[in-house]
Amino acid sequence: MANYNLTNITDANTILEQFTAINSLTGDIFAILILFTIYILLFIVFKNYDTRAVLVTNGFIITIISITFLWAGLIGTTPVVICVAALVLSIVLFMFWR
Repeated sequence: MANYNLTNITDANTILEQFTAINSLTGDIFAILILFTIYILLFIVFKNYDTRAVLVTNGFIITIISITFLWAGLIGTTPVVICVAALVLSIVLFMFWR
């Protein structure tokens, strides 16, 4: 009989507790991959609009979500700083890219 690693997360009663358990099992990579996935999905959803506006919109939404993840204790400050820097860069590109 095969020996499977069946992690018991029955203590996780809410979605945040389950998310935290998965994130700790994956070494804090899960939340960052969720942010990246949301960014790509938003880019696909807004593909009919101007690319500059989509970059700013995605940067703003991802920054808000990353701040929420930071508040929940799912990610550290480095991903939030990267998201804010990407937002500032996209705003600068929006202003000067013709």
